Amino acid sequence: MNSRPLVPRWFAVMLAASVAIVLLGITRPETHRQAVPEPQLASAAADGLAECVWLDRLPEDPYEPFQLYYFTEEGGRVGLNAKADSAFRILLEVFEFIDLPDQGRLQFYFPHDRSKPASTYTIEKLKKPTAYFDTKLTLDNDPRNGGKKKVYFTGPEFRADSDGRTLPEHLRQVLLQIRSTR
Repeated sequence: MNSRPLVPRWFAVMLAASVAIVLLGITRPETHRQAVPEPQLASAAADGLAECVWLDRLPEDPYEPFQLYYFTEEGGRVGLNAKADSAFRILLEVFEFIDLPDQGRLQFYFPHDRSKPASTYTIEKLKKPTAYFDTKLTLDNDPRNGGKKKVYFTGPEFRADSDGRTLPEHLRQVLLQIRSTR
């Protein structure tokens, strides 16, 4: 009987590609940033939004669709949205964001279509954590989900300070490589 890893190898590759694209987005000049005084901008990392991967589900099958967000403050407020129809068809989109946690609001800027949608959000600890997830992000008007409400999850293994100890070895190695390039 073949045992399948909980997190497939294709997911590790997709995660590595996603982070590479975010790093590319971070290094480009910020030509479209809205002029907002720095004191009004709170740290997205302070409320747990930044520096972790937010998944709508943990795909166990290469044909299972999923979506993720990644927010980072390194080099600016840049994020990545990945929408996968399967492991073989993934749309990656880089965006800029402004986090207004005192208002519970995110302002997005998607350069491809020059849209500037906003969404209210909440971040909450799960009452019953799972093996990989302990926190949920609720976007009330998810701009990449037709403006509908959508929930995303993260956990210790998907945060920047994790060594990925409990993840399958192939995914753990990819995460360690990504962190060493920062």
